[in-house]
Amino acid sequence: MSRFPLTPHRNARTIHPCLSVIGLALPAVVNHSSYRPVTFILPYLLPIIFMTWRYGMTWGFLFAGLATVAAIPGEYLANHNIEQPSRAGISTYLTFSAIVADLALARVFRQNHGN
Repeated sequence: MSRFPLTPHRNARTIHPCLSVIGLALPAVVNHSSYRPVTFILPYLLPIIFMTWRYGMTWGFLFAGLATVAAIPGEYLANHNIEQPSRAGISTYLTFSAIVADLALARVFRQNHGN
C-alpha cells in the first residue's frame, strides 16, 4: 500500500478544498489590508500544489485562478489603469497553470509507473 494514496478519503473531499481556500484567504487578507503585499510565491502555491496532486488538473486550474485573484494587492487596482493589472494577472495565472500542468503530468506518471 502506498504511503500517500492518490485517492482521498470521501470526508476529505469537503475538508481539503475548504482548508485550501482558507490557505489562499490568508495572504489575500494581508494583500488587501497591509501596505506591503505578500510577494513570496509559496503561500499561493501550497494550496495549488495540494489540490492538483490530490484531486487533479481541474481543481488545480481552479485554485490557480483563485490564487491569481488573491495575489492582487488592494491598492494596486485603485492606482493603476486596467492594462497593468490584467497583464500581471495573466502572467501570474500562466505561471500557476504551468505548475498545475507539470504536477498533473507527474501525478499521471506516478499512477502509471508506480512509486
